[in-house]
Amino acid sequence: MEEKERNITPIITNILYFLLGVLFICTTEELIKTFNYILICVCAVIGVVQIISNIFNKDKKQFNLIIGIIFIWAALILYANYGYNILPILFSLYLFIITANFFQKAKEEKNTKWINIIFGIGAVITGLLLIFAKESAIFTYLKVTGVYLIIVAVYPLIEYIKNYKK
Repeated sequence: MEEKERNITPIITNILYFLLGVLFICTTEELIKTFNYILICVCAVIGVVQIISNIFNKDKKQFNLIIGIIFIWAALILYANYGYNILPILFSLYLFIITANFFQKAKEEKNTKWINIIFGIGAVITGLLLIFAKESAIFTYLKVTGVYLIIVAVYPLIEYIKNYKK
């Protein structure tokens, strides 16, 4: 076997994708609350670190200060709205980024062009549903995403096992 095939990082990544998919499928309201609190803490810490970095930075560029203020505001908005109002919007923003990726792949890969276009259109529709039908769509979105992550994780693992046996 070549050294490239022995790399364990993709295996660990796919196992983590699988576990994340199972977690998304089993999502409850308490899990979303926990995720919201973790997101608040992460945004607050990043904001404070960026502001402190700006204070001790010698060239005094305002970029760190602006990023720090944005993250502090994000933490405050997440805390004030308790995530149910903002999480679907964040997920839909993520879907719109994925859509751009699907359309870029459709331009580059001619043999899977229509599959990428269909997935891109599906991501846009799901993103719009998350924005306008927030509360009912968030759990459905997480379950569908969980199934998708499991499929994305299992397929490369099967291919790896096939290649390993050869």
